[in-house]
Amino acid sequence: MSEILGNTEVFDFRLAVFPLAPVSACVSLGYHLTNRPHVRLFQYHRDERTWLWPRRVAPAQDLTLSGLATANPSCRSVSFLFHLSAEITDSALSGLGNVFEHRVDFRVPHPSTAWLRHPDQIRWFSLETRQAFERAVQLYPNATIWHLFYAGPAPLAVALGGQLNPTMCPQVQLYEYRHREEPPYKPSIRLGA
Repeated sequence: MSEILGNTEVFDFRLAVFPLAPVSACVSLGYHLTNRPHVRLFQYHRDERTWLWPRRVAPAQDLTLSGLATANPSCRSVSFLFHLSAEITDSALSGLGNVFEHRVDFRVPHPSTAWLRHPDQIRWFSLETRQAFERAVQLYPNATIWHLFYAGPAPLAVALGGQLNPTMCPQVQLYEYRHREEPPYKPSIRLGA
């Protein structure tokens, strides 16, 4: 990051990101940027063929979270699943072994590649994920690894990575999805290792 930011104070730095990379690369970028600099994220809108945000009223906050109700100090592994562009099915995860000691799901009512339509969605998604990660640290203080499964737009993957606090969170194993492979989710980058 020092090559990008130089000697600039990170709070004064502004960066625009137009991500079109694999999910793991986007999450990793956000993780290394942190949530300290001013990062403006853009989504490519396929139907309009533009990076400009459509001029419309912000949609209602429709992200729901499940799995963060009870503490378990003996839990060693937490899996986070983000169902935004598509549903992450249990069958797609079945060949991964014992990564689901505890599971946390982030969902929207109708997952779709067109779900992200307004920059306010990035703001409240970031807030919700940061609060969930902080809660997971409190509920599962002895977890040594988090597993992250993500089906969603690239800009939110960057925002998500920025919410992973490297001084508070355990190591985070990222996964990439390949539709025609078995199992479809394969381990990719490990953050904090």
